Amino acid sequence: MRWGGDAEGGAPFVEADPADPARVRGFDVEIAGEIARGLGRRAEFVQVAWSSIDQSAERGDFDIGLSGVEDGPARRAEHSTTFTRTRTSPRDASTPSCSIMSSPSGRSGGAAAS
Repeated sequence: MRWGGDAEGGAPFVEADPADPARVRGFDVEIAGEIARGLGRRAEFVQVAWSSIDQSAERGDFDIGLSGVEDGPARRAEHSTTFTRTRTSPRDASTPSCSIMSSPSGRSGGAAAS
C-alpha cells in the first residue's frame, strides 16, 4: 500500500530517520503501517510536497495520503472523508485534524492528516 506524505512536515507525524535518512519515522508512519497490515499489505512511503497532496491523490500517485491536510468543505466536495484521529495541537476545534479520503464512484482517494 503506497501512502503519500510530506516528510518535510516534520515530527511527530513523519520525518527522516536520523539513523537512516532513506527511511521515515513518526506517527503517520505507524498509522500507515497499521492500515497496510490490516489490508494484508506492506506500507511504502511516497514523498509528496504538502502543497500538491490533493493533486497527487487525484493522479493516483499513492493509495492513501497522510501529513498536514485538513478537512474542509472544498476538500469534501472532491473526496469522501472519514475522521480517524484526535487533535494533537491547539487549533480551531471546528477543524478536524485527520481524515481518510476513499474513492467511491470515481472520486479520487487518499488520507489526510495534520
